[in-house]
Amino acid sequence: MPILDVKKAVELARGYLSDILQVPDYQVLLEEVEFSEDGKFWFITLSYPAPYVSSVQAVLGQHDRAYKVVKLRGSDGAFVAVKMRSLAEA
Repeated sequence: MPILDVKKAVELARGYLSDILQVPDYQVLLEEVEFSEDGKFWFITLSYPAPYVSSVQAVLGQHDRAYKVVKLRGSDGAFVAVKMRSLAEA
């Protein structure tokens, strides 16, 4: 079974996230791409403008972007999941 090309996987993930969050596609930026060790899934980390910045984040100088990991099936790019990604996980 052929594996979905990384460029197509990123394009699909960006489109899914843009649709789900109702954020313009050009505001969704690529941060990381990882292919699972078992060869079944793409994990694509994307960022977008945060809906709000808390006062604590402002004091800490944290960026005003939020991060999500989109999980796609490697064989056909089917959407599997979207999860929050905190900078502490990086």
